[in-house]
Amino acid sequence: MRFFTSSSIPLDRCKPPIYLESCREFGIPAVNLAWPPDWEGYRNVPRLLELLRSLPEDEIILISDAWDIFYTTGPEAVEQAFLSYNKPIIFAAEHREPTGRWSPRVCTSKPWPPSPTRYFTINGGCVAAYSGAFLNLWTSPGFWPSPLFNAQVAYNHWYIEHPDQIGIDTHCRLCMCLYGEDTRPESIFERGRIINKYTGEYPCLVHGNAYKREVYKLWDILKSHQSSFTYHSSSSPQDRRDARWRQVGKRQKA
Repeated sequence: MRFFTSSSIPLDRCKPPIYLESCREFGIPAVNLAWPPDWEGYRNVPRLLELLRSLPEDEIILISDAWDIFYTTGPEAVEQAFLSYNKPIIFAAEHREPTGRWSPRVCTSKPWPPSPTRYFTINGGCVAAYSGAFLNLWTSPGFWPSPLFNAQVAYNHWYIEHPDQIGIDTHCRLCMCLYGEDTRPESIFERGRIINKYTGEYPCLVHGNAYKREVYKLWDILKSHQSSFTYHSSSSPQDRRDARWRQVGKRQKA
C-alpha cells in the first residue's frame, strides 16, 4: 500500500506538524505530492494521472489532506479498513449535505445513495483506492462536466450517479471527519483510543474538517496515551492495539 498527501509546504513546516508526527509514530511512509509546489493539489490533473499510470493497477493507495489530519494506527490496519468495504474506491464520509461551492446539486437532483449510518456524503480529504480504479474514475467521460467543479463536487456527483463504482466510509473505519459536536475528547476517547461514538469503530485517520484547533488538541491527547508506545511494522494491528491498551492500563493503575 502507498500513502500520499498534498501539502503546498513541506510537512515539517506545517504548524503543528500533526500529520508528519503521526506518520512517524505509526510507521506510515507517506509522500508529499505537492512539494515542490508545482503540484498544487488536485488542480494539477496531469501530474495526478502520471502518478496513477506509474503504479500497478492493483496497488492500493491512500491520498489525504495534510494540515488537519493524523493517523491513529499503522499501514496494515489502514489497508484492512479499506478492504473491509469490498469496493475499489472508498472516500471519507460526512453526515451533512454539502452546500455552496461544495454542493453537487448544481448538476444533479438525484437522491443520495442509501447509507446504513448517518454518514452519506463524500469528504474529499481522504480516499483509499486501487490505483487503476482511481485512474479510471479521473479519466471517465463526464467525471468533471463543469469548469465550476472542484474535486469534492466531482466525487459526490459521480457517487450519486454511479454508486456501484465507488463507496464511502459509512462506518468511519478508515477516516473520521470531525464536526463541532464530535470534537469533545471525553465523548470520543475510549481507553486511550479514538472511537466514533456513532458507529463504534476506531478510525485509522482523524480529519479536522476545518476544526483545526480541535484536531490539534485530539492529537496532543492521543500522544499522551502513546507516550511509551513504539511502532513495530512486523506486528499485527491486533498486537499493536493490545500493546497500546496495556500501556493505557498501566497508566490508569498508576
